[in-house]
Amino acid sequence: MKNQVGTEIGLKDSPIYIHVDSDTDWATVVPAAAGVVVALLVAWLTIGVQRNQIQGNLSNFRHHWMAELREAAAELISLMTYIVNMNSKQEGFKGSDDYYKACARMSQLRARVNLLLSRNDERSRKLIKFGGDANRLAIRVEYESPTDKPLQKIKEYRDLLRAELEQAWLDTKNDLGFGRRLIFPKLSWLLKRKKANGA
Repeated sequence: MKNQVGTEIGLKDSPIYIHVDSDTDWATVVPAAAGVVVALLVAWLTIGVQRNQIQGNLSNFRHHWMAELREAAAELISLMTYIVNMNSKQEGFKGSDDYYKACARMSQLRARVNLLLSRNDERSRKLIKFGGDANRLAIRVEYESPTDKPLQKIKEYRDLLRAELEQAWLDTKNDLGFGRRLIFPKLSWLLKRKKANGA
């Protein structure tokens, strides 16, 4: 059965009727389609907001991890350098109470850094190995012995830690969506242009 729409035209005494036959009931279809579009748009926006919240939480966690690693690594490298220099320059330092306190603190910091680097990947294993090598070379330095080799190993360890922190910063920027294409191409184009101009 086809839908019929009737409209009165003319005078009330002798009305003229116009009948339109249609297979589609547009008065029902259009609001239903609009409702579906709105529901899909709301779901898409909700998913986007939730994804941004998750990425923000991940970014906060990574930032906290970076701060802990930076703090522990900075103190560890300082202590290693201190032990190398004191062993080499001050007679009797090795074996003193200050030496043992510094070694104990260095062991605590190495354990902390190693736990922060507890991923089972090549970069973490390399960092842990370099940290152990630098530690062993530092405590083996004797009075008036050369310090070039242990200080070079400490420098390499520091550079590896710096590279790890830089990679974590790039991951954090990625978590926050920097460099990601925007939904609106015009805005994306404007941001790229602004970035190229150094603004």
